[in-house]
Amino acid sequence: AAGARTLLCLASTARCLFTLLSFWRWIQFATKQAYHSTQQADSVPFVPTPMASSDALYELSRGVVQSFQPAKVERLPELAKGMSFSRSGHRLAVSSGKHLYIYDCMTGSYEKKVPSLKYGSGLVEFTHSETDVIISSTEVNHDIRYLSIHDNRFHRYFKGHTKKVNKLSMARCTDTFLSCSHDNSVLFWDLRADRFQRRIPYQETPIATHGPQGLVFAVATPSTGIELYDARKPGDPFMTYSPKVYAGNVQGTAYTNLQFSEDGDKLILTTNAYRAFVFNAHNQNEFMRSLGRSKPSRTMPLQVAPSSCGNYVALSTEDHKIEIWDANDGSVVSVLADQEEDIACMQFNPEYLMLASAGRQTTMWLPSDAATAGAHS
Repeated sequence: AAGARTLLCLASTARCLFTLLSFWRWIQFATKQAYHSTQQADSVPFVPTPMASSDALYELSRGVVQSFQPAKVERLPELAKGMSFSRSGHRLAVSSGKHLYIYDCMTGSYEKKVPSLKYGSGLVEFTHSETDVIISSTEVNHDIRYLSIHDNRFHRYFKGHTKKVNKLSMARCTDTFLSCSHDNSVLFWDLRADRFQRRIPYQETPIATHGPQGLVFAVATPSTGIELYDARKPGDPFMTYSPKVYAGNVQGTAYTNLQFSEDGDKLILTTNAYRAFVFNAHNQNEFMRSLGRSKPSRTMPLQVAPSSCGNYVALSTEDHKIEIWDANDGSVVSVLADQEEDIACMQFNPEYLMLASAGRQTTMWLPSDAATAGAHS
């Protein structure tokens, strides 16, 4: 009798455990659906238009820019910290919390979530491979990690910075990348080596970026101005944009981002004055124009994304909108107003007519079919 009661007790316990396990799995499934249920706008079929092919060239025009609409929207559990398109434009990576979220840009669908529980998930950049990224740490230390998103395996740890990394920039044609940090240094790395190849120290936090062809890189601080270096050999800058030349045009006490336009003709500097300042990348004495509207009360840093053709620049606004400015004449071409949260990251797809933005949701913007039909030239 005692043995029978024991068996009944074990069976009852097993049923309870099975019920609890089933309930836990249901919670996990429901949570995943809540965060990864991709929404598609009925009016915008998700068919990305390539900007270049063997027999056609598609470019952004005012009509295309003005027709951008949210084609896919997906919630994130926390505010995004970084974003990167793969070189082919087929994949999008967004870092949020302790995970990296991967999206298929051909279908707009969520692919997978890559955990980074120990080190956190900060800035992210695709390498030349669609399965590998470099990603900065937000916890434990300030290392940069070389991560395979295929099998969630770290190829290498890049140790060198002692404070938070504020910029990653991968070279276009080589296995090298640069990183900037609040430890007042720019470090240059090779994906095949653990130790940095070169270090440039500064007296304040620098911001840097590679040129579109990987032949030059630029570094900027408020005291030194913008310095252009030859990436193929060490040495002093070959061109300097002196703060004395553009001081009357550029506002802000700290520089928050620096980018080349894809055509290499423009340098775009972002500051804590919440404006973007456009320079001629071939003439250190030519300040072109400023974009945006200064908002000292803003709590989120200004996000700036130059288009792949170099003619347009997208800027985030304090009221959750995206303004697209003409980089050549300084006019506002379009306002995208479907955001519910602050925008923490924003980029144009390098190969397709697509804009991505992320805050507490990832949004992929596509132009209408009618607009892209008129973009063929």
